Amino acid sequence: MPIPVAPESQWFEPQELRRLFAAGEAIFLVDAARLQEFRGDSDRPLLNDLLPGAARGARWYAEGAIVPAFGVERGFYTVLVRSTETEGAMTPLSHIAFSTGFVLGTETGELLVANAERLENWQSEGARIVLDGQDAGERRGVRVAPGWYGVTVVAGIRDNDESGDEEWVVCFLLEPQAEQPEFFADTKKSLNVFG
Repeated sequence: MPIPVAPESQWFEPQELRRLFAAGEAIFLVDAARLQEFRGDSDRPLLNDLLPGAARGARWYAEGAIVPAFGVERGFYTVLVRSTETEGAMTPLSHIAFSTGFVLGTETGELLVANAERLENWQSEGARIVLDGQDAGERRGVRVAPGWYGVTVVAGIRDNDESGDEEWVVCFLLEPQAEQPEFFADTKKSLNVFG
């Protein structure tokens, strides 16, 4: 699929998904159509290909079809998808862990946010994306501007001033690029903020 070339920064609304459970100690940002295109009709369990060090997954990460947040503590997270170019300051977090150098390319701008459990039994119908708050368990969609992005993944804790509770956060920070950026991420890096 050709990815649109965006000579200027493309604006998109900040996306926030609440109470996504990090089963399998991972959360993924996925262009489902591109991942399915790379994967084809394989009946291999998708999750095996996504583990750090797996050759097929490494290609999919480098080609920008999927971005992982590995090593996050099991529990409920607020997942943020934000643009680095069109927004102000980063969400204030404490106990930060981050990983940079990921790539994301999307022709449509429709992305899937899913935990490892939801990707474990991926089939061709797994490319169906649920958008705008429809009930989808731990597989939900967000919309961004089509194009290429360099991605930094940040995990941390946000204090909720209203309730006084801590909120676990994973943030995918998307930096718009005019063309496919170089992939240099360490997929073995853990984003566990507690250890």
